[in-house]
Order: sequence, then structure tokens, then C-alpha cells
Amino acid sequence: MADFIMTTLALNSESIKEHIHEFSESLPDSAIFEPEPIDLLAALIAFTFGLSAGSTAYELLKGKDPATGKYDEDLRKANLSKLESNISYVCNEQNWCQFLETVANAGICSKKYLNSESALISSYAIYLHLISKKDLREELKNNAISLWILFCTLTRRYSAHTDNQTRSDLHEFRNLKTAKEIIQKIYAVIDEKLPGESSYSSYYKESEYIVTICAAQRNTTTLFSHGNNLREAMRTSVKKSRLEEHHIFPKGYMEKMGYSPEEIDEKVDIMENLAPIASAENKKISDNSPVDYVINGTTGKNGATNHPIMDAFSKTEWKHMCDAYALPDNWWELSYDEFIKQRAALIPAMIKSRFDSLRTLK
Repeated sequence: MADFIMTTLALNSESIKEHIHEFSESLPDSAIFEPEPIDLLAALIAFTFGLSAGSTAYELLKGKDPATGKYDEDLRKANLSKLESNISYVCNEQNWCQFLETVANAGICSKKYLNSESALISSYAIYLHLISKKDLREELKNNAISLWILFCTLTRRYSAHTDNQTRSDLHEFRNLKTAKEIIQKIYAVIDEKLPGESSYSSYYKESEYIVTICAAQRNTTTLFSHGNNLREAMRTSVKKSRLEEHHIFPKGYMEKMGYSPEEIDEKVDIMENLAPIASAENKKISDNSPVDYVINGTTGKNGATNHPIMDAFSKTEWKHMCDAYALPDNWWELSYDEFIKQRAALIPAMIKSRFDSLRTLK
């Protein structure tokens, strides 16, 4: 479909096609998202007409009248003229790179954590409408878009019926007159979907990396680390600091405690038992119990002594880290079932706190 649409674009406007291709090729590398020409066309159509791409793009480029279903040459020219007038604003390196900064500020720092490219493109169109308004500080606008992206990620807003969702969302935002109105609308949509802390519970289990994303939004370090910034770790491919999803109660330890492979899959390999950690730290923990690797210290496979992890932190630092990852008080002393129960109750509050931190318009 993408090739067909880009061919249709070339047949109707070579200048738009060339502009999009040149812009796509000129963008700096990004760990989050590197748009293909079809993505940029989708963003251009979303911003200009409040519609998704797909078959809609073909109909717009060919001048199909939605009222009559017939193709009209004057309408075709008018549609292309509107796209031409907006292309320099949509395909603008400063706008695009600043938008990606709002995505990173939402805690999505690499493509692995992006659960919908459609959500990203639609959010970029909303972002362009928002920054075109001059009534509020840039910080307020950027935080609102970060909030919107975090909301779309948690609720998987664009996981189904993408065209309809794009049309519906852009209809909500594109005709509002001020930045304040757009931000207030973002808040209203979120409040309707997530009216209280309990409503976050019904969504977080379906969003695979939401705990990691929210910790990154807080701009903290990886679990059990002083200097390994989580956002940077999400971006890097350096083996030593490469990010892994650590089982807080390690699978090897749970096997030693008598859990079967089936129980490991169903009860241990779950979100409530995971947190992001650097590869090197994860290897030190190995298959030891939480009380051993946190309090007692462990012995590595090569005979080296691994000091208790808690010894490297002050009480304040330890509490800050546990709060960032929704870990219960004295979690290393809990039974596994009690740990999961308590952390499952803390995760929704932690997620909501990240949402609240981005609601900076009073």
C-alpha cells in the first residue's frame, strides 16, 4: 500500500514527493523513530486534513469528492495546494526533532518502547497544531504532548481502528483556537478515560514496558545503579550497559524454590516481577534470592564476592529508587506472592504520578 500511495503522489505532485524524500534522508539518526516517506506523507495529511493515510491518501491525491464519490480535477488541485502550503512546516527538522524530545520526555527513548507508529504520527500532527499557537510557554506545550503520548501508550489508544481514532482525535484538537484550549482538551480526554487511580490498574498489564517507560519519564537510573541513566540505557547498544528486564525474584531462584517451567511462565515472568537493569548488574544477581543480593551479598560463579547491593546506597537514595520502580517497603523480605500483591497495588499509583507530573498547566 505504501509504495502504491507514494507512486500516486509522484504522479500527482512530484514536488511534494521530492520534498518528503529529501527531508526523510536528511534527518539525523534517532533511536526513537526514523520516518519513511510514507510516514511523513501521513503526518502531512493528518495535519492538513485531520485524516489518516491509507486509502484516504489515495482519494485525497486523486481528488475524490467524499459527498458524491466522484473524482474532481478542481478538488484534486485544491487538495494538492493545501498539502504544498503545509509541507515546509510538517517537514521541518527543528519541529520534528523537538517533537521527538517530547516523546523521550514521555519515557519512550527507543523504538522498542513505541507500541504504535500511528499514535506517533497522529501525536506529531497534534503537536504541530499546538506549537502554532502563541499563548503559552513552550514547556507547557511540550509537557502536554509528552502526557498525551504516555496516555496513548498506556491505553494502547491506536492498537485498533487506527483510521477512526486518528480522525476522531484530530477532529477534537485541530479547530481549537488557543494552546490553552488544546491542552485542556488533552486533560479532559485523559480524565474521561482515566478518572481515578483504580482505572490505571485496568490498563497497565496490557502495556508491556509501562513500568520502564514511567521510570524513564522520571529520568532516573536503571535499577540498582548510581550512574547508569535509564534514558541513555534505553538508547544504547553497548553490551555492558545494555538494558535487560530483570526478574526481581530471579527465575533461577524460583526454579530452586520448586516452581515448574509452566509456573515460571505464568507466575514469575510477569510485569510485576520485572524492572530494567544493566546487563552487567543482572549477571551479578544471577539466580540468588532478593534477600541475598540486597542484604547478605553473594558469591559469583568465578568465586568473586558481590557486596550487598543496598550497601552502595544511602537510605534516601534507596527509597528514591524503590519509589521510582514501585517496589514495596522491605520487598526483599517478602514472600513472592506477597511481593507481587503489594507491587501490583503500587504500580498504578506510580504511573499516575508520572501523568500528574506532566500536567503543568494550572
